[in-house]
Amino acid sequence: MKRLAREVFAGVLLAALCLLSFRIANILPLFKTYSSIWFLPSGVMLAIVLAAPGWLKLVPLLAGLSLYFPAVRDSFALSDEVSITHVIRAIRLYLIYGAAAWILLKITRVSLPIKSWRDVQAFLGVGLVASLIAALTSITLQVAGNRLQLADGLSLAHLWWLGHALGAVMVPPILVPLLMVCFRQPLGEWQWPPPLFWLGQSVIITLAVTLGIIGPNFGVALWYLIIPVLIIVGLYGGFEKSAATVLLAGVITPLLGTLFEGPLPVSDLAVPLVTAAAAALLIGAATSERQRTAQRLIELVAQRTHELEKSHEMQRHLVRSLGHDLRQPVEAINLTIEGLSMRITDPQASKGLDRARELGEAASRLLTRILFYARLDVGDVQVHSEAFEIVALISQLQALYGPIASRKGVVLQWDFPEAELKSDRELLFQVLGNHLDNAIRLSRKGDRVTVRIAEEVQGTGLFVIDQIAENAAQKPGAAGLGLRIVTQIADLLGADNIIEANQRGIILPYPERGI
Repeated sequence: MKRLAREVFAGVLLAALCLLSFRIANILPLFKTYSSIWFLPSGVMLAIVLAAPGWLKLVPLLAGLSLYFPAVRDSFALSDEVSITHVIRAIRLYLIYGAAAWILLKITRVSLPIKSWRDVQAFLGVGLVASLIAALTSITLQVAGNRLQLADGLSLAHLWWLGHALGAVMVPPILVPLLMVCFRQPLGEWQWPPPLFWLGQSVIITLAVTLGIIGPNFGVALWYLIIPVLIIVGLYGGFEKSAATVLLAGVITPLLGTLFEGPLPVSDLAVPLVTAAAAALLIGAATSERQRTAQRLIELVAQRTHELEKSHEMQRHLVRSLGHDLRQPVEAINLTIEGLSMRITDPQASKGLDRARELGEAASRLLTRILFYARLDVGDVQVHSEAFEIVALISQLQALYGPIASRKGVVLQWDFPEAELKSDRELLFQVLGNHLDNAIRLSRKGDRVTVRIAEEVQGTGLFVIDQIAENAAQKPGAAGLGLRIVTQIADLLGADNIIEANQRGIILPYPERGI
């Protein structure tokens, strides 16, 4: 019962809105034609049929039929035509604009409130065609009733069409979302312009129309000043602000025109208003879609960035976990083998343990490379440049690779100055260690491998020089992961990566020299 009462109350308000639109249009006879009364009602009728739910879509028809009764006409001070004329007019207009709304909702499937580029195109196309049909049927009835000659009616056709088109184009874009709010329907991404915008645009439009009114006094036609106002808002404000400006222009322009100038010829005002309104709505829809697309892209980039950051952090955590969980058992195995080799004196067993120790050391070095490469890959390695003694770097290399070279019978030589070098010592150790490990592994017994650090023309060179034959250097695994590590480190240090037949290393740029 309460629901029915609310619907009846809503119906009464909608009917009053329809009748009020007739009254407002009737007191602003701007176009010196019969179409003046349909300027506002056509848009109100179309908006109600689009937005009202259920049987409330019939309210415009019921409101028009109510004009059959003289008491209703007197209440709204409408024309004193015969009653049947109002009935025919109500049925005719409702069928036209009701059909337009049905086409928009069912065939073109516009989304309410109308906002997207596609929906605005459909709305303008259907609305303008409906206005044309309304004008032609009105002329037909006038001619059929012998109240208008056919030639005169055809000469007025475009003026009547413009009168209907103004209301059909300028009113629904704002009235539809307003009615949706009243009926508690979701508006989606619709954003109402703030009050200051309405006030500011009212002032601007008033100024533009005033200049249009006084322009003829100076022999200048200034009515077209209204066009840039609407277009600029569409370009920079989006659809909601564009729709608001279009409605303000549709209300303020005829009001000022009537108050200060009196009725004006349609050709002076209707054409620029319809043109500017349609263009502004299309431009505003395109601007809003561009803004929404840009916002979605920003949100998508932010989401993807967040996901990448989480993935990056997970990789860093995995690398740290692997460094602890894998290195510890490998080192424990190596220590166990080392302890067994000290207790076992059997030559055959010792030989097997030596082989196991070599494999364990190789696995430890490979694990170290894998973990370091993973750290590089996830950006967990940063450059920490500081001055250090070159001999400290050489001592670190000697301690690790000296015993390995000795067991294989490879002679290590060291060529370096007694000086300081300013760079990242740990990264340089990785570079020389990778090249040195490859050189020792591929060298034969008695070969020499030289670690050379010297000042070159381009900067400070750090090289590993070997005597490996060319065919040996091309064996699978001769460069592999180690070479990729060195390449990434060179990029981090801004160094040149040197890969030659028997010489590999990097050259630090001049800012990193310091020898």
